[in-house]
Amino acid sequence: MSKIELLINKPLRGYKQGAVILIDVYDNSDLPKDIYWQERLKDAETDNCVSVVNKKNIKSEEKEHHKKSLKLKETTNDG
Repeated sequence: MSKIELLINKPLRGYKQGAVILIDVYDNSDLPKDIYWQERLKDAETDNCVSVVNKKNIKSEEKEHHKKSLKLKETTNDG
């Protein structure tokens, strides 16, 4: 499954500024499957609300590891 990693530059959809998330994209494309993220990437051209960090092909094991690390980042940023 293809994914891209996004850096959240402004608080969006429950994510804090500085969070890094993975979103599903269509294979061989940078186009998110979720219309919300399609629109945010368009907005980012003018307001820099998100930026693409990395493109990945993620296996389910790696995805679970990434989810755990995201939860850890969120709890350490709550401070």
